[in-house]
Amino acid sequence: MGEFFLNKNIAIIGGGNAGFEAAIFLSKIAKKIYILESSSKISADQNNQEIIKKIEKIEIITAVIIVFLKLSLN
Repeated sequence: MGEFFLNKNIAIIGGGNAGFEAAIFLSKIAKKIYILESSSKISADQNNQEIIKKIEKIEIITAVIIVFLKLSLN
């Protein structure tokens, strides 16, 4: 699974624990990670939030409405 995301920009939809844990895992191989959350605040537990704050390549964006999604497989 890891080589598919190597040096890629990734968007993770959802600011809960599952999204945060995926971002933490992928931060070891991805170029940049965006966590997109539809509400105005994230719901991940405090421990995951503290870990994410220390990883510079992860950006959290709240109050997102996704109107179009394009998948690139190359």
